[in-house]
Amino acid sequence: MPDYRLSYKDGKGRRFAEHELDAPDDDAALVRARSLAKLSSLNFEVWQGSRLVYRKGAVDRPSRTY
Repeated sequence: MPDYRLSYKDGKGRRFAEHELDAPDDDAALVRARSLAKLSSLNFEVWQGSRLVYRKGAVDRPSRTY
């Protein structure tokens, strides 16, 4: 399984927390990330290694639309 990382960001785009995600592909990783972040309005990014999969937040626009 590809390894993914969920990074939470503050309003200035600084990372303040991370979670590792196990998912078979980008779509599954994003579903998992959204379920973890759904109880808040936190900005977050999903990464696979050094590749940005998705970005949600006020500082940056999403890199991918779902």
